[in-house]
Amino acid sequence: MTATSEQTDAERLPALYPRLLGPAWLDLHPAIRWLHLTDGVATGRVEFRRGRGLAARLTCWALRLPSSAMRLEARLAIARDGESERWARTFGRRLLVTIQRGLPDGTLAERFGALEFRFHLRVAEGALTYIQAGAGVMVGRLRIPLPRWISPRVEAREASAGGRGAYVRVGISAPGFGLVMSYEGCVQVERP
Repeated sequence: MTATSEQTDAERLPALYPRLLGPAWLDLHPAIRWLHLTDGVATGRVEFRRGRGLAARLTCWALRLPSSAMRLEARLAIARDGESERWARTFGRRLLVTIQRGLPDGTLAERFGALEFRFHLRVAEGALTYIQAGAGVMVGRLRIPLPRWISPRVEAREASAGGRGAYVRVGISAPGFGLVMSYEGCVQVERP
């Protein structure tokens, strides 16, 4: 098989979120569907907050995340690669990249460095909610599950912001430390 035909085969794969959501995909608001179908870029502004505790500040510093800001320029670039998607989020000039893929049981796995989070996806009133189903540390292909009492918690939701815009809200906290970081605001898919 040539590189051209491999690329064509990868392009024919259905996008990740329609595969995971099945019939519920059609219940999403069109702006949310557009965000997940487009192999492109969404831009907007978000409020970015860092936690106040020492552990949160050190984590955000180590991850090179921005300081808290009320209206920070945000950019989301999603690139499909076969059955996975690379999500590159830029806050101001700071980049946060994760890799998302579907698992055989229908859950979404999102990997950031050695951490992997798993989510059940739920659609209600046109919005998409990510319900955390677990977290683990990846050592090569081996996943070591983290017990809930030490696992970072992720809460995320996407809803319509009118037109082609999506209102995104993501929060990450850690047991015993509270908020690590959060961001929320509107992004809109750029026209190709």
